[in-house]
Amino acid sequence: ERQFVAIFNMVFAYGGQFAFTELMTDMQQPAEFPKAINVCTVIMSTLYAGLASAGYWSKGRNVADIVIFSLGDSPLARVAAGCILIQALAQYLVNLNVWTHNLMVLVGRATGRGRSATARSASEHCRWRWLLASAFVVTYSWLVSMFLPYFSSLVGIVASSTYLVCAYTLPCWFALKLLRGSMWRSELWLCHLIIPVSLLLSCAGLFSSVSSLIQDIRSGGSGFGPPV
Repeated sequence: ERQFVAIFNMVFAYGGQFAFTELMTDMQQPAEFPKAINVCTVIMSTLYAGLASAGYWSKGRNVADIVIFSLGDSPLARVAAGCILIQALAQYLVNLNVWTHNLMVLVGRATGRGRSATARSASEHCRWRWLLASAFVVTYSWLVSMFLPYFSSLVGIVASSTYLVCAYTLPCWFALKLLRGSMWRSELWLCHLIIPVSLLLSCAGLFSSVSSLIQDIRSGGSGFGPPV
């Protein structure tokens, strides 16, 4: 079950498909988006592989759910934590832009505010409302990070129930519905294969993540920080 949780944590690490439309909309040259995705994927894969290799080489099977928890309290651990903080802040700023835009569009449609309801990019929103919405999202995220225990297992639950569906199931389903007439036969077969496989993997991952969470709760501990 832990293996499934680890796999879906990797899916979570690569899962950015939910933001692709918004990112392309904000780009001056949207046609360059595939090139940007390819470059980012190569960079992320290199960094993830290096981190995983270093963690396993130094700690073996004793690596905790999050590698930084296995380093102990040392100057090198503090440097590693600082690097992770920089990466997390950069990633969070990108996601913050997407979350704030989507939140303002939804609120604008619900309240009838025409400017936010029809906005297609961040630059079309009112600046002070954008600041308030961003502050709300930051506060909400901080509360989740501070008071939500067993984060690794919960990430596995989120990834298994949403990321595979958003990254593979729905795109293939949309392609079959909208582009069936222009797709090659091999593409049709691949889409028909990916839909059930991704759904089965999502169910298996969700079951494993929930089971892992139940085991963590039964084993005791606070649910924060490294396992005890």
